[in-house]
Amino acid sequence: MKIKYTLAVLAALLMGTYKISAAVFTAVGGDWNTSATWTHTGVDADNIPDGDDNVTIGSGINITVSTASQQCFNLTINSTATLNFSSVDQFTVKGHIVLDGNITGSFTGTGFIKSTNPNTGIAGSGTMSITGNLRFNINEFIQSTVVINNTGALIIGDDGTRGYTVGIYGNATFTDGADGTAVGASLVCYTGCVLTVQNGLMNTFGNVNSSAGYCADNHIIFDGSDSYNVGNCGAFENVTFSGSGTKTLSLTTPTVALKSFIIQSGATVVGSSAYNTAVRCDFQNSGTYLGVSNKFLSLYKNFINNGTVTTLLNGGISFLGTAPTQTLTGTGATTVGYLRCYSSNHVISSIPVTVLAQLNMYAGDFNNQSILTLKGSAVTTGTLTANTVGNTVILTCAGCGAVPRTSSGYYNLTLAIPGSGGTRNLVANTVVAHNLAINPNNTLNSNNFDLTIGGNWVKNGAFTASPGHVITFNGTTAQTISSGIPTTTFTNITVSNIAGVTFTSGSYIITEALTINNGTFNTGGRPFTLASSATKTARIAPIGISGFINGNFTIERYITARDTTYADFASPVQSSTILDWDNELPAISYISHPPGTIASANTYNEITDAYVPVTSSGTALTPGQGFEVFLSGSFTYSPFPVTTMNTIGNPNQGDQDLTGLISNTAQGWNLVGNPFASNISWASVYAASGSASSGLYDYIEMYDYTIGDWHGYTSSDAIEIGSSQGFWVYGLPGHVPVQLIIPESSKTATSNSSLKSLKVPPYFKLSISGADKSIPYSHTFKVTASGDASNGLDNGDMPFRASPNLATPAMYSMLEGKKININSFNSSNDIYSIQLKTKVNVAGNYKIEASGFDFLNEYTCIQLEDKVLNKTIDLTNQNTYAFSMAPADNTDRFIVTFSKSNSCKSLAATNGDIGSNFSNDIEILPTEQGNLINFNLSETTNSLISVINVLGQTIVNPIAVDANNQSVNLALPEGFTGMYFVRIESTKGTVTKKFVRK
Repeated sequence: MKIKYTLAVLAALLMGTYKISAAVFTAVGGDWNTSATWTHTGVDADNIPDGDDNVTIGSGINITVSTASQQCFNLTINSTATLNFSSVDQFTVKGHIVLDGNITGSFTGTGFIKSTNPNTGIAGSGTMSITGNLRFNINEFIQSTVVINNTGALIIGDDGTRGYTVGIYGNATFTDGADGTAVGASLVCYTGCVLTVQNGLMNTFGNVNSSAGYCADNHIIFDGSDSYNVGNCGAFENVTFSGSGTKTLSLTTPTVALKSFIIQSGATVVGSSAYNTAVRCDFQNSGTYLGVSNKFLSLYKNFINNGTVTTLLNGGISFLGTAPTQTLTGTGATTVGYLRCYSSNHVISSIPVTVLAQLNMYAGDFNNQSILTLKGSAVTTGTLTANTVGNTVILTCAGCGAVPRTSSGYYNLTLAIPGSGGTRNLVANTVVAHNLAINPNNTLNSNNFDLTIGGNWVKNGAFTASPGHVITFNGTTAQTISSGIPTTTFTNITVSNIAGVTFTSGSYIITEALTINNGTFNTGGRPFTLASSATKTARIAPIGISGFINGNFTIERYITARDTTYADFASPVQSSTILDWDNELPAISYISHPPGTIASANTYNEITDAYVPVTSSGTALTPGQGFEVFLSGSFTYSPFPVTTMNTIGNPNQGDQDLTGLISNTAQGWNLVGNPFASNISWASVYAASGSASSGLYDYIEMYDYTIGDWHGYTSSDAIEIGSSQGFWVYGLPGHVPVQLIIPESSKTATSNSSLKSLKVPPYFKLSISGADKSIPYSHTFKVTASGDASNGLDNGDMPFRASPNLATPAMYSMLEGKKININSFNSSNDIYSIQLKTKVNVAGNYKIEASGFDFLNEYTCIQLEDKVLNKTIDLTNQNTYAFSMAPADNTDRFIVTFSKSNSCKSLAATNGDIGSNFSNDIEILPTEQGNLINFNLSETTNSLISVINVLGQTIVNPIAVDANNQSVNLALPEGFTGMYFVRIESTKGTVTKKFVRK
């Protein structure tokens, strides 16, 4: 039963209007049970107060109760007066007490009893300090500023079935001591009361609460070590837990406090198992708060923890405030199962917090400004802010794969999964404004996302890079990169820090690109490799104007397996020697005694028009210098295996002026090389070198090991020159100076591993090669015609250059005493003939194959004359001619004639007997799939069947047959249309027939 008192009722109580006693006693001093102690009015049999008498103890009077079972009705103790109990068993006041003085002493029996008359109470400003039981056997009140310190038990009602209520009003303070016994009774803390509970009050009675509507400024202090049943009417405005021992909340409603919730140092509070503990004011803890299973500490305002807060794995803290901001402050450790943020609240944490299960951002923003340790995962439908200066997020969950999303990244991020470790995956492009630490047994997986770091990289675990992803170092002070084992592999690194980035430990590999926008990238003496594989070669992107590299790189160059052959190389670093390449290339020889013994590597001297052998492993790899290197698997000329060649040194950087390496004194050809660890664009290089005005022809050549010769390209071909690739440039006669500049800006974004690129050049071509596989090499002579070309030597004529492979045949023309490999003439000529110089170094069967007719489409008749055999071949009808030749044969054997006439002599009219019978005994017929070839030969003849298009390109792999009387079905590639030639070659002759497939 709840009691509400009005001021009128309280006044009536204090005036004694509820009871007219038999006598009124006034104390003069002494023992209660002595008549000399009293003066009184009215009739009393023994002159000693009893249950129907009113008693007043005046100011300065001290009364002692030493006899058991004394009593009175109303008791008034004036200021400075004292009523003292001397170990008696009980004392009873049946009416009300006005206490302005003191009640002291102890009880050994039933205790101090306030009973009989309902709605009476204790008022005044004095203090009751007793040891023993304090009994309220009826509905009572305590009001004004009375302080009751009771170290015994509070008992409301003589039996547990009576639901009496004791109400506390005003600023009264009530301190309970031992366990009470009245189950179902209530102690109500009304407006302004201060209730201190030391032991079992909350456990014994049904409710200690604040009555609805009367909660202003009440304060309950839990100072014992029992369970406490708190909150029947809605809230205590102020709650304090003090003293030692553990206090367990046993809530009947979830709300605990509206104005203050304080856990003092030394106190331990265990949360309620019935409700989430909802604190609608600041939560202030200097002691210990322990959560219970499946229950949450629900906070609506600020969290101030200078002690210890711990919840179970399945419990935690929920932030539910509607104010703009809730804060977590203090110096104490906070460990929770779940940390949940609801609403649109902004939660700011400046204390270390450990989350065991999950950080749940259902809405709003959790702004970490200290240390946030996530032993579980993070659900961030709301916002996690973790980039405040000085904060750290530590991820320690092995099974939680995601690095949590944040609004603007992290300040410090640490992966510290204990035990056997685990992997964390980026789930978005992520910024770490300061330091990133990957602890031992931990793995960070970039997971196809970019990572930006403003501080130091500390990797003592593992890092998994994704293709295409970028790690950017963009701090404003010097950054360091340190790593334990194993080697750290990056795909892309970008440096955008004017203060620079330095390696301090570990070894490193880049598989795609290093980009330096500004600042110095310093290897610090640590191993650093730009890797090259069959599919990809790492590169250094164009370096910014304030960027710089300091330290040695190992720059790899993947080389495919091949037969023994030459390749063009160049060094991408400074201050290295050919010994650097010798360490990986299987067979490099520096002995040169031609013609019997030839060195493995050569440079080229344009002035002497000769290869210059490299005779020492100490020969400098001058940046921009090209080298022809013979590749062999051993010194016995076994095939060259797959090899990754390394060049070690400080990479070449900045615009490279190669002018001092080239000239145009003799033939004009110069062997140079790409000086960068990156592909470069010939078009960009040619433009930077000033084009023809600086004496360079817009044409380069790169060696093709498959044919033992070079392919040529112009700037319009959009050709790229690979990293470590050597190439040939041509200095135009008469230009001084000849200039070659390769700028940083000429670097491209390509990361391929090809040492050359193939492009169909815009020329009519005559290729001389072996007619069978015994001579695998070839050389191509090129012809072009235009209206601005001359018939003599001009800038359109490119000199011939012998292949370093002596087995390669040669074909060229002569103009004004120079060997010409690209012959240009004026297209106004109706007929134009070129005397060819043809030379072979190995005796055998050869063929001349014509292609690129479309590039000379004005000339409808192109004939090849064999002066040795007195033959003339119409190449427009039969584009291949087979013949035998030896090294000593006349080099002036062939003439090629270009005519705009439509009356070419047929091959059959001038071919004589050679091959005529062979031609008559072979039938080539078109079929739906391709062609049917019928052989009707008198003896078995080794023959080679091939198919080429009008550009001379092979479109069906050659077929070798031992032909006699048989048929061969020839299938064309699916989807092929246009003109093509079927050619059958043998020692008895060659048959070529033209077909068109629509």
